[in-house]
Amino acid sequence: MPGDASVQAFATGLTSRCAGADGRALWLRLRRDRQETGEPYGPGLARYGLPPDRLMLVEARAPSDLLWAVEEGLRGGALSVALAEGVSPDVTASRRLQLAAEASGVTALLVSSGPVRARSVALTRWRVTAAPSARGVHRPRWQVELLHCRGGKPGSWIMEWDDAALGFAVVPALASRALAQAV
Repeated sequence: MPGDASVQAFATGLTSRCAGADGRALWLRLRRDRQETGEPYGPGLARYGLPPDRLMLVEARAPSDLLWAVEEGLRGGALSVALAEGVSPDVTASRRLQLAAEASGVTALLVSSGPVRARSVALTRWRVTAAPSARGVHRPRWQVELLHCRGGKPGSWIMEWDDAALGFAVVPALASRALAQAV
């Protein structure tokens, strides 16, 4: 995720949706990534429905410290969501995170820009990339692919952020638009 502002924006919107109107969010990242991405920008966070006063930002020196902090955040129970960027845990660490999230009811989001480990206990695994926007920067879009879902079916969608609704919307397929316009 470091260096990919579009994925960071998507993760911010998703974190906001998971936190709800009054929930608290924990955003964890590696300290070295700050040099590449800078600090989260308050007005940008608020655009995606995540006011800075509901966000706790934690920077860790090493991936192992980050994983420990995520697990502690999940177990604390005071959060609605924990977002960790820049880490891809092994099976043991991902299982610990999954158990902590299930026990507390806190949503855990792990975002990685590198190769994803083939084995994981994550309930879902997604790939998110920037997609061309039809209306400029006011309606950012993403290509969102569900790669793995326990008991579900993989798929692919174009998602768009709606500032008014503070949420995501699925963009209708271009073929459907052409057909609707023809009719």
